[in-house]
Amino acid sequence: TALQRDVCYSGDAAFLRQLFLIFIDNALKYSPAGSRLRVTLSAERDVLIRFQDEGIGIAHDYIPRIFERFFRVAQNGSGETQSGGLGLAIAQAIVQAHQGTIECESEPGAGSVFTIRLPLGSSAST
Repeated sequence: TALQRDVCYSGDAAFLRQLFLIFIDNALKYSPAGSRLRVTLSAERDVLIRFQDEGIGIAHDYIPRIFERFFRVAQNGSGETQSGGLGLAIAQAIVQAHQGTIECESEPGAGSVFTIRLPLGSSAST
């Protein structure tokens, strides 16, 4: 974990906590035991949060759809999914409520990187 100290951001604390929990939970679900999750947090022009896992990855064709509600990708070989398909949709809604952006880069078998940018001085719209 590489967290810059003293990153000040004005936003909804409960939503931001949920945002972190979604990505930590996904990393645990979709990564093999003993793998690492790298979380970085820094602030310059924006607050930049990055979650990098060593999980199963996401096929390029699915990346545009992963933030859709109820969209799930079946696990290789199992034919079933491990979630309800709402986590990333909720994460995107939280980020958008804070006027931010969220992006995903992934390689099947090599893990995923989710990058969140939240503008400094922004707060969640209610």
